[in-house]
Amino acid sequence: MLYLPRPRTCTRALLHPYFKLKVEEVWPRLIKPSLPSPYRPSCNSVDRTYSSPFFNNTRNVVIVLMSGKRTRSFRIAVQHRDREELLRERDRALFHSMVAKIAHHFLADDRDRKYYADRYTCCPPPLFILLVTLVELGFFTYYTASTGEITTTGPVPIDSPFIYRPDKREEVWRFFFYMLLHAGWIHLLFNLLVQVCVGLPLEMVHGSLRIGTVYMAGVLAGSLGTSVLTLMSI
Repeated sequence: MLYLPRPRTCTRALLHPYFKLKVEEVWPRLIKPSLPSPYRPSCNSVDRTYSSPFFNNTRNVVIVLMSGKRTRSFRIAVQHRDREELLRERDRALFHSMVAKIAHHFLADDRDRKYYADRYTCCPPPLFILLVTLVELGFFTYYTASTGEITTTGPVPIDSPFIYRPDKREEVWRFFFYMLLHAGWIHLLFNLLVQVCVGLPLEMVHGSLRIGTVYMAGVLAGSLGTSVLTLMSI
């Protein structure tokens, strides 16, 4: 035997804002028909002792109401998951299409193209070309702001400690760091377009180490060639 409050109090307790079903609509179907006449509650009684059938049916009402609430939450969660999965599938399709185009343009053998398109995961990411591009933009912005002018052929930071000068060959860093300086925004724009449109896909195919080695070898070749030509002109 269980001691429970009167049914009207239970009904009020179950009327919660989250419950879309009303207890009064469920109560006649689940509680009253299944209760024998000795156990049916009286409206005039304040408290009454009920047997297990009343407790079991009350529990069924709570389960029905809560199950409806859980079902709605579950539907919302499933819809949210499906929406996220659809977005991920679309992103994967775009990424796979981009990788296939890069493989088609920068690889000669069909087997290499297929292997690259199926296995490429962008890990590790191609960061060398992106970092060099950002650093070049930063240097150009700094020298433009310091001189207060920008033209198609300037500003040229002649007094910069990074520009290559044949009369200061003992400063070895100038053989490499001159690559960060540009003579005007046309020079900068052309270099950045070539780096991003050609260097970035090449780095995705061949890796940052190989592309970085070739890039820095080209930078060194440029400074050495300028040094040799300057000596010959003297």
